[in-house]
Amino acid sequence: MYILNLIRWKNSLILIFSALLIRISLLPGFGVDPELSLFHHSLLTLAVVCIGAGGNMINDFFDIIKMIAREIIFPKLPYINDIAV
Repeated sequence: MYILNLIRWKNSLILIFSALLIRISLLPGFGVDPELSLFHHSLLTLAVVCIGAGGNMINDFFDIIKMIAREIIFPKLPYINDIAV
């Protein structure tokens, strides 16, 4: 369950849903035939979701590093809305 929270599964679902909507409604709505087969479009969607999940993990990593550095530099300062007072 921690992995799903780490990759922010709700954002990944939004990416999948957006790719599906583009494939099903947007392209035929403009009269454009999809050049990619369903299999290739699924691979493209998987690649986009993996890149997004990796970006979320990197973002969380740097947030944790920033929090640790803040505790080392300013150990006694209270926090109000993520701003050191």
